[in-house]
Amino acid sequence: MFRGHRFATWIFISLSFLTVVQAQVAVPAAKVRAIDDEVGFAILVWQFKTDALQDARQYEGVNLFGFHIDRGRGQKSRVDWGVDRDWVYYVDHAAGKGTLHLTDRSGLSQIPRDGTAAIRPHSFSDPATDEQLRRELDRNLPDAISERALAVALDDEVSIGTFNSPLELDFSPDSLRLFQKWMRRAWSDRSAVERAWSESKTDDGQWNPQTYESVRRQITEKPPSQWRLAPWFDFRAFNDEQFSNAIAKATLHAMEKAKGAPVGVVGAQQPSAYGGVDYSRLRDAIQFVEAYDIGGTNEILHSFWSEAPRKPRMQTYFASGNLAADKWFLWYYLAHGNRGVIVWPSIKGNPWFDRGQIHPHVRELAKTFEQVQSRELAPLAHPRTEPVFDPIAVLVSHSSARLGWAIDASAHGKTWPRRSSSLDNSCNSSGKNRVAWTRLLEDLGYQARLVDEKEISNGVLDAMRTRVLILPQSLALDETTCKVIQQFVAIGGTVIADYFPAVTDQHGSGYENYPFAELFGLGENSSVIDSWFDGRQRFEINGERYTRPFAERFSTDDCIIVNQQPLIHRDVNATWAQNPFGDGLAVLINQSPTILFDNETRHGVIGKTWRDKLRRILKAAQVYPEIVTEIDQRDDASGIECLRYQVSRNDQIWSWVANPTRQASVDGAGKTVSLPTQPLSVSISPSKRLRERIDRIVNLRTGEEVALAFPFRIVMPGDEAAFVRVEMKP
Repeated sequence: MFRGHRFATWIFISLSFLTVVQAQVAVPAAKVRAIDDEVGFAILVWQFKTDALQDARQYEGVNLFGFHIDRGRGQKSRVDWGVDRDWVYYVDHAAGKGTLHLTDRSGLSQIPRDGTAAIRPHSFSDPATDEQLRRELDRNLPDAISERALAVALDDEVSIGTFNSPLELDFSPDSLRLFQKWMRRAWSDRSAVERAWSESKTDDGQWNPQTYESVRRQITEKPPSQWRLAPWFDFRAFNDEQFSNAIAKATLHAMEKAKGAPVGVVGAQQPSAYGGVDYSRLRDAIQFVEAYDIGGTNEILHSFWSEAPRKPRMQTYFASGNLAADKWFLWYYLAHGNRGVIVWPSIKGNPWFDRGQIHPHVRELAKTFEQVQSRELAPLAHPRTEPVFDPIAVLVSHSSARLGWAIDASAHGKTWPRRSSSLDNSCNSSGKNRVAWTRLLEDLGYQARLVDEKEISNGVLDAMRTRVLILPQSLALDETTCKVIQQFVAIGGTVIADYFPAVTDQHGSGYENYPFAELFGLGENSSVIDSWFDGRQRFEINGERYTRPFAERFSTDDCIIVNQQPLIHRDVNATWAQNPFGDGLAVLINQSPTILFDNETRHGVIGKTWRDKLRRILKAAQVYPEIVTEIDQRDDASGIECLRYQVSRNDQIWSWVANPTRQASVDGAGKTVSLPTQPLSVSISPSKRLRERIDRIVNLRTGEEVALAFPFRIVMPGDEAAFVRVEMKP
């Protein structure tokens, strides 16, 4: 029986003294405004090869009533036009372009691309950078803001360098000076920092940060217990903090003039070692985001911004010309609680609106545009609506993503500086692993909440009444987090790790005494982790094979091969090893689910094997799906996701949508997804606990009341989504 968490809560509090609290600038969530009650899922057209004022009739002809304003200065007449028509808009580049997003004009072309240390133009450690952002906001926002402004974006595709490409910035004098102060905050153990930085401290006692090249050979030539990556690791963490703080300060300044419109950024990247987007920090630095759904960013923010009033998030919408895929995209992100989409109005180079004509494919989407913006479905996008999670937590560790990148990049040898953003987006093992885990759980009927290390140390597992914690490729964990996880298991929780968590600490230093040895039953051998990826191959996804299909990018050395597909497996203990610990259970799978990012593998023998094994462990932890979904004439319902939302105290919305794995892109629709071609007859069985509370069910797509006979049935197009409103008894 799973027991209470009183002891665990005490541990969270007492261990918090060991955790270094970084100087994070935070901003509050925007207040709910009248426009939030009026407007649901919004479709905003970026003004590329179109002008809303000139093409308004064409917009309305396909049920579009939103646009964008660039910068804002001198745009008051355009704003007034939108207000007169009751159209909504967002403001882009309110802080200009060239400071948060470097351009050739602002110095990008002068930054070396060979991995050498460089100074960032507009350093985030330079007060002049903050002043430049404030000046741009002061120029732009007075003309741009009205009650119809849905959001304000400081800039698009913001980054320390350029997106998440490995540019070694920022080695400016201001940055290096502040880094010395940061180091004194980041390290409380003098002997530990001396050991981690033994080769990178100058004669005058200064900490001398390094580029990735200085630590690359450690990854391939030394066992993990001997890794000392801190001179590169710590400087990347410092830059992430400087970046998020610059964003936060600009957001706070913009809020003074935004009249309640949420302020943030658009075109945000996946978690990676470079670029600055650490969502554990960015979550508190902004009020609004449009993030490319790469590496599970939508799932991360769905969890990180789950409490009311939810901060709004959006997606970039690229119509591909594939009608089913383009319809599904809108339904999928509506079902996931997004505020809307920002449209790039071009299909294969052809504009949506051209000299009074509407692209034929856009005409075919008109009905879908109308449906996703309907009043009946508006609560899904409302700030007060909260997602409902199962008692499963999945750790999101940015330090682990950083170490994952370092291991991934070792595949390239000295050519690592050429690991471009597009290559990293398609081959980042940390991101692909995170998506594989979320899809695996969703295929089993669960909605897990993603949490970070700070939340775990602050007691989120207790607050969520968590029964199961999953550690996906959690390679770099601080000692405090490790201790809290052990206490969680000791009092009855279940922890599941795919393969060795805590290879290093949060500074990239290998542990002398492996912190999870007892938890996973690995004995007292401090070098047990050294057999993990035994030196012939450290990486999981071979980025040198980026042009091949995803399933062919995995090297097969030391792997189990099933149906010609590799499952990462190293020779420490067996696979799916279970170790009782206190009143709980620790499971070390010693395999990686990353291959399940591939849709064919996910829905084949390997995917079914993973689902069956994981289902048994969750059942042993007394975690069952609250809603069981079955599809007629299919063996299982994998690939159909069920989500729940609390709309009011006694009302919920349940939704079902096809859930393929999609390789997104920053400049297009990405790889076309495969969707069911026929309508799906879906059988829905709520748990006994839910059935006893249900008073009334209404199909939100048809308005029809559903008979309270269980299981009940809904027919949904494979490229759309189904929604019911469930009224609960008081």
